[in-house]
This record gives sequence, C-alpha cells and structure tokens, in this order.
Amino acid sequence: LWWQTNLGTYTSNDAGEHWTPTTAPAISSLPMYADPLQAAPPGDLLTLDRSTGATWSSTDGATTAGQSFPVAANDSVEAVALGPDGRAAAIVGHNDDCLSPQLIAKTEQAKPGWQPETRPTTLYLSTDAGGHWNRASAASLPFPFSAFASGSLAMSSSVLVAMDACAHLQVSSNDGTTWSTITAPNLDSGCTVSVFDKEIWLDCPASIAHSTDAGATWTTYTTNPGGVQQLTQPLQAIGPDTAIVSAAGSLWRTTDGGSHWTQTWPTLNGES
Repeated sequence: LWWQTNLGTYTSNDAGEHWTPTTAPAISSLPMYADPLQAAPPGDLLTLDRSTGATWSSTDGATTAGQSFPVAANDSVEAVALGPDGRAAAIVGHNDDCLSPQLIAKTEQAKPGWQPETRPTTLYLSTDAGGHWNRASAASLPFPFSAFASGSLAMSSSVLVAMDACAHLQVSSNDGTTWSTITAPNLDSGCTVSVFDKEIWLDCPASIAHSTDAGATWTTYTTNPGGVQQLTQPLQAIGPDTAIVSAAGSLWRTTDGGSHWTQTWPTLNGES
C-alpha cells in the first residue's frame, strides 16, 4: 500500500496500520501533474499524467515507464484504475452530456464560447499494470463519462465500477462487456468510487457509503472520520471492510466497514 502526502510518500505492509517513508526511484520520476498514485498487489503502480494524457506504470517501485495511449489526437484519457495481478482499465473519450445547467453556465462564463462535448467514450484494458492497452470493445460505453464532471473509475478482481457524467453508478462484472446502473445513496457529481472484491465504497461530499454485495445494499455514514467537514483525498478500499482516507491533514483507517475509524496519521511509526 502506498500513500502520497506533501511530506513525502509512505508505504504500508499491514493494511495501513503502520507506515514507513519510501524513496523508491519510481516516485521521483512521476510527472508533475500526475493523478494520485494507485497501487495493487503484487507491487504494481499506475498513474495518469493529466498534462499529456499518458499513463505511467511500475511493477517493482524502482523503474517507471511512460506509456503513450493509442487514442486519436482530439481524444483524452479521462480515468485509469488499477486492480490486482496487473489488471488495469482506462476510459478514453470526453462526454459532458449530463453536466448540470449551473456548471455549464459557470464554465461558459469563465471560458466564453465553451460548449459541452459529446465524444464517444471507450474502455481499454491492460493485463500488465498499464504497460500495454487493448480496446475492450468496438462499441462506445453505454453512458457518458467525463473527468470534468468528476467521473471516477475503480477496478477489483470481481467488478469494474464507474461514476458517470450523470452521477450514476455503473457496474460491470465481465470487464465492461455489459453494465448495470446501480441505485446508491446520496449520489452527486462530487462522488468518487473505490472497490475491493465485491465491496464498493462511495466517497461523497455529504456522506460515505459502503456496499458488500456489488451495490445491492448500502450502509451510509453522514459523519466523516474525525468529524471533519471535508475529506482531502478520496477514500481507498484496501481489504475486506477496510479502507483509508485523508481528512484535515490526518490519515484515518476503518476495519469494520466504516462504523469506526482510527487515526494513523500524523503518527507514523512514532513520527509526527
């Protein structure tokens, strides 16, 4: 498990209970505008360079490769997700079809002449942690997706989950061949999604929600860890009923599905 902070990058080998600073060469070679680093067993790392749309991956923490994505010049890589055993997914194509009128008006005011885009969205899959990518299907995804509309993507050994541009939760159990729209609590365009096996976590502005059955049922918590008003980094599912999240400069960990949280930051192995 890896965690990036403004004080450096830390690793944990006990599901987030204890943390050790790392100076892995792969970290120093990441691009400046990369997304938060994703990690998955056995030791894979993956991130997306927002400035170029390229993906960066590592399988040993020592070497990092920048991968040019096989997309048209006017397309963009909107999201990447890393699963276990080198499995990864990416969504290419920008579709703002469901942006709210308020957000459209605000953006048009800041950028005169701007219009929502409705390009096809396509799923790509990788079996080597993002080293190589293959198009999952010739058809476009059956829902709009846009990073601008806070779209997010997550992958586990069992499911692929996307928060689409309409703030709907989309779930696939067959690597994107078919998708189901799942009813979930308190969904809006500010939610991010994380998964472990069939467990789905939703990190939303007003709540955290947890499902253990691929979205069939949910438990919702309206108080953030530590009672802070806003989380500072998206929640990450890291094991059965276990997740970590950053809030107000501290790192919090739950091992009971979100009922209770324990602060593990800023005390890392006795350091503060």
